[in-house]
Amino acid sequence: MSLTWLSGAVFAAGLAALAALLFAMQRLRVRHRDVEVVTTLFWKAAVKDTRARVFVQRFRHPLAYALILASASLVWWAVAGPRLASRSEVEHVLVVDGSAGMGWGSRLRDALAATTERARALPRESTRVVLAGARLETMLDFGEELPLFERRAAALEVAPCPSTVQRALLALCATAAPSGGRRIEIFGDGPIDPAVADLLPPGTTIARAEPVAASRAGNAGIVSLGIEEAASGAWDRVDVLVRVGGELASTCELSLTLDGTPLANVQRDQGSDGVEWLARDVAALGGTLDARVLGADALAADDGATLVLPVRPRIRVQVGAGVPSRVDSALRFDPGVELVEADPDVLVRGAGDAQLAGVPTLELTDATEGTSAFVVRRADVDDPDARLREAFAALGLGEIDSTALADQAGREIELTLEPAATPSISMWGALAGPDYDFARSRAFPLFLARAVRVLAGVEELAFEAAAGRAADVQLAPLQGDGARRALDSLGAEFRWPRAQSWSSSSGARVQAALLDPQATHALESSTVPPRESASPGASSAELLPWIVLAALGLLALEWWLVRTERMP
Repeated sequence: MSLTWLSGAVFAAGLAALAALLFAMQRLRVRHRDVEVVTTLFWKAAVKDTRARVFVQRFRHPLAYALILASASLVWWAVAGPRLASRSEVEHVLVVDGSAGMGWGSRLRDALAATTERARALPRESTRVVLAGARLETMLDFGEELPLFERRAAALEVAPCPSTVQRALLALCATAAPSGGRRIEIFGDGPIDPAVADLLPPGTTIARAEPVAASRAGNAGIVSLGIEEAASGAWDRVDVLVRVGGELASTCELSLTLDGTPLANVQRDQGSDGVEWLARDVAALGGTLDARVLGADALAADDGATLVLPVRPRIRVQVGAGVPSRVDSALRFDPGVELVEADPDVLVRGAGDAQLAGVPTLELTDATEGTSAFVVRRADVDDPDARLREAFAALGLGEIDSTALADQAGREIELTLEPAATPSISMWGALAGPDYDFARSRAFPLFLARAVRVLAGVEELAFEAAAGRAADVQLAPLQGDGARRALDSLGAEFRWPRAQSWSSSSGARVQAALLDPQATHALESSTVPPRESASPGASSAELLPWIVLAALGLLALEWWLVRTERMP
């Protein structure tokens, strides 16, 4: 037994206050009425009683006190909201899919109506309703009454995000099921990997409610919006790819604008899985690219997508006098590099060139005994193995024929990691000379380009930012939905929760788009075999009528005792 609205201490204090108040009322002196009598037999006692100027009298009616205290206690108990709580009872969790895919027709309203009917048939103290939208939200907690859910669901709209039903299942099953078991019912179309059933804790079962038939035709939506390095080689420009899917994709028109200005020379190509639009050499100056499917269709949530283009200024590189000519030539042909004489972003220097304080540097060193062929120095070396693998991939060293270099050098070609306040990368200067094939291979300009970009802190282009997918950017705490959110605060993979604009404290912007083929194509979801309906069982709400009946019965008993003069 537990109380819903009051704590045990408050209930006990209120009960004690009722007992004290009713006891005091029982001791109050009764005011006499004037009654004409035909005898003076009791005159002396009446005069004596009248002269007693007292406010209270002795406690004389314990039966009346017990009855009125019992009635008042029952009423106070009803106010406290008693409920029967049994750990052996089955826990019911109703999951409503609130993702963009539920925007087809009246699919969301139908699912909410079915959830309401199911919740009405289940015991309130062991039933919970949650919404799987951009995040997992409780719409009706254990013990709350159904009208609360109906009120909260009235203004509910689909969230601009892919289905999160599967993630919701894993979150709900993070704790062990009660001894009576946990039954999860899904109202919606979100897909469920059959392998998820193997991850459920013992005593947990899942089932999908029978869907209401809805129209699944007449839609076109954006399923991909991304950027890549410009095929022309221009560093400060990118190519933009938009893919539209759905039944109406081949007949729809697309509006593609950059900061409100339509893009020119957009190529259209019919593919096997939709229609692709390609815009080449779009200026990467931090503008906002907006793609929108024109015309009405069955699902509005996937008709538009927005992408914030990166800012890609050329990297200012200063080359020292002691640097081999092959290094200088490779950097001059790099479209992302601008050679300067002062104030560089990155310094490339030979063994005899001066060092610039605080400037990231690519150093060409002597191949002395005990030195590694490649050395990466950085401040963050908390996990040396992970950072070393990261540097190996970032510098493109996998393209180097290290065996041939080792044979020519007569020693092993190694990559090491060292801590340093200012980042730098060093390489044996002899590797860029005529005695080694490295300077004539395609790996050489690739290494130089990668090294300059790593030292300048240039991030690789993220193809697209899609709701529900892992973020490919490293940003400071982000801001969205009017609340601050930490990116990867506990080492977990961060996913964009919904399609919207995000910005960091440093001013960087990211626009996450929907890009959900599941919603656009209305793909059939995997199903779970239906289970038998659960019996409603005993509900805590059924205690209230019995409490009221008991209080009325006590009042009727007191009235009968007074009428039969068995109690004053």
